[in-house]
Amino acid sequence: MENTLIILQQIAIMFLLLAVGWICAKIHLLTPHGTGQLSSIVLYVVNPMVIISTFQTDFDASKFSNLGLVFLLSAVSYALMILLFHRILPNKPWENRGVERFAAIYGNCGFMGIPLVQSLFGADGVFYLTAFFAAFTVFNWTHGVLLMAGKVNRTETIKALCNPSLICTIIGVLLYVLQLKLPSIPMTVINDLSDMNTPLAMLVSGAAVAQTKLLDCFIHLRSYFISALRLLAAPAIALLLVAFIPMDPVAKTTLVILSGTPVASSTTLFAIRYRRDSQVAAQMFTLSTLLSAVSLPVLTLVCGLIIH
Repeated sequence: MENTLIILQQIAIMFLLLAVGWICAKIHLLTPHGTGQLSSIVLYVVNPMVIISTFQTDFDASKFSNLGLVFLLSAVSYALMILLFHRILPNKPWENRGVERFAAIYGNCGFMGIPLVQSLFGADGVFYLTAFFAAFTVFNWTHGVLLMAGKVNRTETIKALCNPSLICTIIGVLLYVLQLKLPSIPMTVINDLSDMNTPLAMLVSGAAVAQTKLLDCFIHLRSYFISALRLLAAPAIALLLVAFIPMDPVAKTTLVILSGTPVASSTTLFAIRYRRDSQVAAQMFTLSTLLSAVSLPVLTLVCGLIIH
């Protein structure tokens, strides 16, 4: 119950910040170009700093073992979602099957996940989040690209897998295992940048929502179905996977909550890049983000009742 209250408060804060981003976009203080630049800062500067700061803690063999388990279970969870959602969303006759499958499988574990997990479990939650994010990155840039483009470009995939967050996860793990602590001045800079994560991520999300027609998001029934798969079915799969496995409850809950985040912002970005219907992608992103204000607190409550 305590976690549910925390997440309700955090959701309220996040959606107020999202509203600020929406207003800034509507009055043209934040342009689409500016939104793209802020998004890059969050993805390539702020998120990596959050990861590095998380690993600057004393080594714990049990936590390290759980980190490996989270990565393995995250990968299994993605494999199961791919198999199940491909059956639920067959290839024909709908031309946007690739976009729908991508939206149903891949959640917004960076922009939405990090602030939520950070507020619930602090550094411990973000510690386990890095393993989930590593699995997300691998699947997103292999299977996800295959869904959108119809083929995987090897060079582009390798380049994408060398993103700052994944690199910083590897560096952070090495620092953690070797117990190498960074000096106080660099750590102060890293921590200050980490503190920017939630407000910047929500401003970007709000600006992205502002670029869609809200009425269109609510009148298309397909968007509700995809949102249900993303917000309900996906975390249910994760919950079934972790329910009976002996591991840290924080690790279990982190995995389940990240599995229940709304449609990934990369759905729209990939749709634009690979010439799919970006409007459909944006509608599913917007609707699922708004519906997550209800689904995520409920999911946290369920986790509290089942996971011990």
